[in-house]
Amino acid sequence: MILNGHRIRSQLVVKLLGIHIDNELRWKEQAAAALGKGQDWLIQFGRLAKVSKGVATKHIQQLYTSVAIPRIYYGADIFLAPTQHNPGATLKKDNQAVVTKLKSIQQ
Repeated sequence: MILNGHRIRSQLVVKLLGIHIDNELRWKEQAAAALGKGQDWLIQFGRLAKVSKGVATKHIQQLYTSVAIPRIYYGADIFLAPTQHNPGATLKKDNQAVVTKLKSIQQ
């Protein structure tokens, strides 16, 4: 595409407002990024919650629910959308695998 004399090349994946958007809207990169964020947050909270010299459990839980969960699931309503827009719709098979992995991080 040429715009005002500048050639603009298409890319396979772009990051817009923190969401990875691929040219086929398959959301694999975004799902991988969410899983990576979840694992990173899990490691950081493990460091904070050490038995000796660690933060109290109730504070870790509050920090986790107020900071980590929104950061991990940012954009989840886009990349984990159901296949149809009706109340009984189910997730796509690929999305089910991502949800299962995210659930394992949560536990």
